[in-house]
Amino acid sequence: MGAPTKSRRLIDLPGSDPGMSAHERLYRRIRSLVLNGALPNGSSLASSRTLAKHLGMSRNSVLTAFDRLIADGWLTARKSSGVYVTYAGGAKPRKHAELFPSEEPKPFCLEARALDVFPARVWSTLQSRRWKAISSANLHMGDAQGWTPLREAIAAHAALTRGIDCTPDEVMVTTTVPAGIDLAVRALGLTGAEAWVEEPGYLAAKRALQNNAVRLAPVRVDSTGLDVGHGKRVAPDAKIAAVMPACHFPTNVAMSAARRTELLEWARFNKAWIFEDDYDWQSITATTSPKPIASKCRANVIYLNSFNPMLFPALRIAYMICPAALVDRFAAVRFGLDQHSNVPNQMVMTDFIEGGHLDQHLRRLREVYAERRATLLRALESELPERMSAQRQPAGTQVVATLRNLLERPLLARCSASGVRLAGLREFRLVETGCEEIVFGFAGFSPTVIAAAVRKMSAAIEGDADAGFGDTIGMAGNFG
Repeated sequence: MGAPTKSRRLIDLPGSDPGMSAHERLYRRIRSLVLNGALPNGSSLASSRTLAKHLGMSRNSVLTAFDRLIADGWLTARKSSGVYVTYAGGAKPRKHAELFPSEEPKPFCLEARALDVFPARVWSTLQSRRWKAISSANLHMGDAQGWTPLREAIAAHAALTRGIDCTPDEVMVTTTVPAGIDLAVRALGLTGAEAWVEEPGYLAAKRALQNNAVRLAPVRVDSTGLDVGHGKRVAPDAKIAAVMPACHFPTNVAMSAARRTELLEWARFNKAWIFEDDYDWQSITATTSPKPIASKCRANVIYLNSFNPMLFPALRIAYMICPAALVDRFAAVRFGLDQHSNVPNQMVMTDFIEGGHLDQHLRRLREVYAERRATLLRALESELPERMSAQRQPAGTQVVATLRNLLERPLLARCSASGVRLAGLREFRLVETGCEEIVFGFAGFSPTVIAAAVRKMSAAIEGDADAGFGDTIGMAGNFG
């Protein structure tokens, strides 16, 4: 074989699931380019610094993707030289299965949801019933605000479960929460403004803001939620605060009543907007879920929620509740964006809510989450007590753990090689802290799978402890 091809080519990331982490998107993109021959065996990649700048992501995200690709045998790192493709299987044809991978998500993938408890038969029955009686009118784009009966059902659901007093006219059906954020920024004329974002925080929300040239001001999250005092210091004139008060992602903390009041007072004084993502409120098991900020004040709060994580990600039905005076403006902008939700799906969703199936499913989810969370915490305490300390929160669909005598990136790479997918908390930060922390997603995995995956992790870590696991694997990230 001749000398390696010094392509140093850059890599563009096509659109993908907005909830997918940056390093996962990059990992999949590079693997796809290697498989289809765009990055042949022996070719070199651009440096991690160059890729991070080109793709607009953190260097840690690039390094994590590289470490995983090296551990999985796609790439190799050569000291003082760079990173090279080592896959020699030749280009593969782009078959349907490769364009749309169907493999089961590996534990502890954050994107995985509890699809094993989704009432698929009920949904199928409702869907079949609707399609038998559907009219051609319902196969058109539909109202920009969403199908009227669904908005009526959502308004009733929000009033009953979240204490939000609104009319169906104030409900706007969207595809995802990030799409709602994008719409709100445009409709409120906030393009180019400054926004408080939770640190750490939800990546897709940050991207939705950045896509509208909104300047991000990371505001730390502590044990009582967003630190409003810190936000006032770092960005006193911000016009947006994007928050998850009920169950923060990824730490699962709830914003205290005092912080909520302080945030509302700041928003009123600054004439700013609160974008409230009521994420995972249904996962809270220890106490009654705190009511959203929008239940106390509607004047400058845009409330956002999604059925996608509750039911199944491909559903693509979310919603927002905005002040009545702004409804026409939001609808006009939405119509121009051409982001209408699937009308037949909206019809089935309406039947699912009105038939009581959603409430029943949410009760089941609460039980399932509690069981899977407890299983994960017990397994970590049993198998890896000296290696990590897991945070215990009575909410959320993920668990954050602080590492002991382990480094995040080497651990992620070694676990990936063992078939276990983890995320580093660095992925969700804009500011480096130096803390070595990882995030486990447990929602989509049975207790048996969770326990087995933790044992596999333990074997991968402890089996290489004497060989200098942290130092050896850590060298793979020191390139570029």
